[in-house]
Amino acid sequence: KLSLCTYANALGLPALAVPVELSDAGLPVGVQLIGRRGEERTLVALAGLLEEALGGWLDPDGPK
Repeated sequence: KLSLCTYANALGLPALAVPVELSDAGLPVGVQLIGRRGEERTLVALAGLLEEALGGWLDPDGPK
């Protein structure tokens, strides 16, 4: 099974997924970011900004 990031990576594009919220069922929902070739640092920086703005990583099991 191929993830959506696999297709971007096969084309030489950096890609990653960022969790943004939990669904009503408690499962993580995320967005995929795809950057330009050679722009891995920019992509990771953008992911960090999104994570900061949206509250960070969400544990599907809830707070511990």
